Amino acid sequence: MTLLVLAPPDDETARMFCEFVAERGHMAVMPQGFDEVCVTVTSGRDASHNVDLRVRGERVRGVLHRGIGAPVREGGDAAFAHAEALAVWWSALALWDGPVINGATRQGFLPPLDPLLLAHVPGVTLPPSSLGRPLSAATTAELVNVHRERDGAFLGRGTEAIVPDELLRFTRFDPARVRYVLLAGNQVFDPSEAGGALAAATRSALAPLFHRLRSLGADFCLLVIEPAGEECRLLDVSGLPTHHQFEAIRPQVFQALLDRLLGGPL
Repeated sequence: MTLLVLAPPDDETARMFCEFVAERGHMAVMPQGFDEVCVTVTSGRDASHNVDLRVRGERVRGVLHRGIGAPVREGGDAAFAHAEALAVWWSALALWDGPVINGATRQGFLPPLDPLLLAHVPGVTLPPSSLGRPLSAATTAELVNVHRERDGAFLGRGTEAIVPDELLRFTRFDPARVRYVLLAGNQVFDPSEAGGALAAATRSALAPLFHRLRSLGADFCLLVIEPAGEECRLLDVSGLPTHHQFEAIRPQVFQALLDRLLGGPL
C-alpha cells in the first residue's frame, strides 16, 4: 500500500508526514517528477471516467494534496511544463475516486477557502472591516488591525501602520481573543491546548462550518477565529497548515491524516 504526498520540494511538513507514515509501517512517496509516477485518466463520451494512479509501480491508496509549487524557472519550457503538470494533476485528483485530502474541484486546484465564501454558514460571521487609502483611514479613532490589500501582509495596529500609496484593509478584532482550530481528516484540534482537545462549545458552534469545509474537499486546514457570543468570527482559513502551527500535537494530527487516507483507524 502506497500513499502519494503531492507537495513542492521544499514542503517540510509534507516530508515530516512521509517520515511519520514510514514509522507506522507504510509507504508515502513525495514525487519530484513524472518519472516516479504514472497517471492515467480515461474519459468516455458518456461522461464516464477512470483514473489510475501509481507510484513506482504501486497503486496509490490515498493522496495528501499540498500543491506542486512554482516552475523552477520563469518563462520558456519550464513554465509550459509546469502548466501541463498542473492540468494533469488537477484532472486526476478531481476525478479519482480514492481518498484525497484537500482535493481538486472545478472551483480550484486547492479548495476555495475565502472567508467571504464561508460567511453564510450558520454560526459564522466576518469581523467588521473596510478598505481605504491612508489619508481617509488615518482619521479613525478606533484601534484596528491593518493589512495591505494587495498581498494580505499585516502592517500593524492603528494609525502607526499607515503607509503611503497603498490600498489597506482595516479590520476590527481583538488579537488577544483569537483562537486557532485545525481540521485534520475526520478530527478537529485546538493546537494551543494540551492534547489538542477542542472545547465542546466551540466544536458545536463550528460544526456547520466543518461540514461545509469537508463538502468543499478541505479536510486539512487551519481556521483563525474570534469567539463572539454564540457565533464565531472567521478571520482566515489556510489550506496549507505547517507543522510549526501544531508542533505540540503533531503526532495526533498526522495520525488523523493517515486514518483519513486509509479509510479508518489502523
